[in-house]
Amino acid sequence: MTTYIKDLVDGKVPNAVGLVELTESDLTTSARPLEFDPDKHKVLNSEFKFLYTAITRARVNVWFFDEDEETRAPVFEYFQKLGLVRVIRMSGEANETDQLTSMFVERSTEAEWSQQGYYFYNKELWEVAVKCFTMARDPVMVKKSQAQLQAAEASKLKANPKVMRTQFLRAADQFLQCAMLDEGAKCLHNARERLLLAKLNRKLGKVSTPYSLNLEGDQL
Repeated sequence: MTTYIKDLVDGKVPNAVGLVELTESDLTTSARPLEFDPDKHKVLNSEFKFLYTAITRARVNVWFFDEDEETRAPVFEYFQKLGLVRVIRMSGEANETDQLTSMFVERSTEAEWSQQGYYFYNKELWEVAVKCFTMARDPVMVKKSQAQLQAAEASKLKANPKVMRTQFLRAADQFLQCAMLDEGAKCLHNARERLLLAKLNRKLGKVSTPYSLNLEGDQL
């Protein structure tokens, strides 16, 4: 890196489209240039992969920190010369804490959590949707996501029909409390509760408020 900047100063690097233009005042270096050794610097292959991943995945900022001033000098100077970084130096002033805090990831809003919740809900990733709607303070969607999660978990219990039936009944209860009648009916069907399903079907066109399923009996 420092060798490249030094070559620019000496006029050894021709101008080319795509290179970042540097002014003469930007070309002063304090780090000692090193000759590139393909064998010695093989480690850079993996280091550059990590750097690429860090830069392309960061939501707000990428932080570079190295206690060794001599070791960090080449890459620090390189990024500074290209104008790609902002240098933060701690001087002990009282306002520095607020300055640093503002540069970290911002807290997501409830609207953003809700948006992500609907994204995961539509992808049928119920467990993640529950977490997102919880952070969004949306109790209605939390209950709907929990009902969907309960039904999804029940469908995995085919090897144990008795337990599966109980879990589908619980899912039906949760769906009915959310006024999700079609989903509740499917769970009653899967639980082979024909009597309850028949009663629900008679009410499908008349229900205007959520119903609670009594798991101990057969009353809707």
